[in-house]
Amino acid sequence: NTVIWWTSSNGIVRIMGYDLVTRQERIITDLGRDNTVQGVDIGGDLMVWSAIGTGGLDIFGYDLKQHRQFVISRAVGDQVAPRISGNVVVWQDWRHTGARRYVYNSEIYGARLDPSPAPPPPAIGVPDAVDAKIEIVWPQNGVPGTQAEQVNISTWLFHRGALKSVSCQWWSHIQLWQAMNNDPARRIATGWRSLRYLADNRTIPTWNLDNINVTTTRDPQNRAYFFVTLDDVPSRTNVWAHAADARTYFPSQDTPSGIASVSDAVDAKIEIVFPQGNAPVMQATRVNVSAMLFKPGTLLSVPPDSRFVVHLWRALNQGVGEDVGVGQMRLVSSAALTYPVWDWNDVDVSAARDPANKYFLRLTVDGAQTNSNVWAHGVDARTYFPQVDAPVGECE
Repeated sequence: NTVIWWTSSNGIVRIMGYDLVTRQERIITDLGRDNTVQGVDIGGDLMVWSAIGTGGLDIFGYDLKQHRQFVISRAVGDQVAPRISGNVVVWQDWRHTGARRYVYNSEIYGARLDPSPAPPPPAIGVPDAVDAKIEIVWPQNGVPGTQAEQVNISTWLFHRGALKSVSCQWWSHIQLWQAMNNDPARRIATGWRSLRYLADNRTIPTWNLDNINVTTTRDPQNRAYFFVTLDDVPSRTNVWAHAADARTYFPSQDTPSGIASVSDAVDAKIEIVFPQGNAPVMQATRVNVSAMLFKPGTLLSVPPDSRFVVHLWRALNQGVGEDVGVGQMRLVSSAALTYPVWDWNDVDVSAARDPANKYFLRLTVDGAQTNSNVWAHGVDARTYFPQVDAPVGECE
């Protein structure tokens, strides 16, 4: 006795219902702003529909008797056109669609619904963690990097620890961060996904960031460091240095101007990377690192009783960063202020004794948005990446 449909009003998408006996209309569920619905169906007290979920269109259900919404399928790719009879629901599924040109193969999936509560089904095809690699920073109009006003950036996403591309049908937003000189990085752009067709007829999803302003790096005193993060899964990233001279010069450490209250965002700054034995870069095998945390946009230190867990990440050349470990906090008293500093001792940098190698160091803080600076350690810290990575196989 119930009719259902979906409607969009002022950008808000809802599933509506009308009881033919009581002649009452009601909102069954609110799907939020700018959602998309691809089909609704009802059978008895169970209704199903397709709407935006985990990286695409997923299948959802609602029990009219129990007044409970639930997820039926949330695989990568689109799941559309659901139909239900009794407690059996079927739909058209694109999770295994390839990414090559003109490949449009879908499958029919189904599920039998149980009335008892259950956890959501797994997000099939969504990686547990990824390695996000900036593959190219391309100056527009073919000019040298030191003369460029804008660049285009392409990033590939791989399964953690391998060069195997993520699923063809997985969508995720990546955020591009830029750290200028010794300043904490700021998010400057969000990547958009496309498909890149390789020379050997393989295909890989690519996240593009175009028209990135780099005019400041035409000044040889300036340097920009780029890296990316993901919104929805844990990720590691490489660092791309764009500068005439990308080495870090930081002759004077910051002095806190006061103490700030704890917030959910921090500026994390590596203050010194000190080679043991005061050795030059080409001879140092280990360094000691110290860092401080500030209120974003200020030199107000976090409080001395802070319990932040601060991680140091080290990336060699174009490799993704590796977690060196958690810093040990100590308190420093100066000019009537007491503030925390985090230290890492005996950090291995021996590969940088080869002038072809360089390390990039940055920080993350558990549970806080971290705006970290980047410290380049090497004789020549500019990024040289003449050939993009060679993916294993192609996306599936």
